[in-house]
Amino acid sequence: MRKPNQIAIDRALLLYLLQLGEGHGIGSDVKLQQLTFLAELQMFGKGLKGFHFEIFRFAYGAFSKDLDNDLTSLRRKERVENFSLSDNATEAVEILLKGVEGVETNEKVVEILQAVLNTYGPQESSVITKSVEEVELVLPEDPDQKLPIRDISFHSTLLVPSRIEVQGEFTLPQATISKLNAAMRRWGIRTRGKWQATSGGEENPSWPRAPCLQPLSLQLKLIQLPKFRFEIRQKRFSLE
Repeated sequence: MRKPNQIAIDRALLLYLLQLGEGHGIGSDVKLQQLTFLAELQMFGKGLKGFHFEIFRFAYGAFSKDLDNDLTSLRRKERVENFSLSDNATEAVEILLKGVEGVETNEKVVEILQAVLNTYGPQESSVITKSVEEVELVLPEDPDQKLPIRDISFHSTLLVPSRIEVQGEFTLPQATISKLNAAMRRWGIRTRGKWQATSGGEENPSWPRAPCLQPLSLQLKLIQLPKFRFEIRQKRFSLE
């Protein structure tokens, strides 16, 4: 189960992913789910943890109920309209990007998001889903046997972030987390050129629309991932 701080980071990174995808037209839950899965998997492949979404095998590739719940929450709070950011999401993304600057692990996580969206964002959902289903997992009982995701039973667990060891994790100071939560949870009002949370929190300057950071000079056809161990019965998933 995710911790409150992890949920805040997941939702903020999800908003940023949606912002990166605005020029490509995400347009469907299927495409969003596959893009997020590829990004999270690539992060783990680099020894990093950004998202904390548990992932399952579904009829169209990968699916996360955590992601689905977060998207629903952001829509209810009017931070997301369909698959695009509303004006109300501007502040949260800006707070996130300020927390990225100068923090190496955070910058690497954001760069992976950019690389994945640049590579897969322009593709149709069916093409991305095929790429997801071609990812091969290694069975622990037979390291020489590789099992592509397309051959894994529906509803089997693919990713459990809490069970995967990494060298670095996307983190933010508690004060920044509090600002993110306020920005994603409540409407704001403007008073004499300043923004103030309706909860009565501290005032903050008005945030401009968050700029996209410069993407990696990285060309990806199919993300190259390290071998994984996978066991269906115990629903266990960990890096080798």
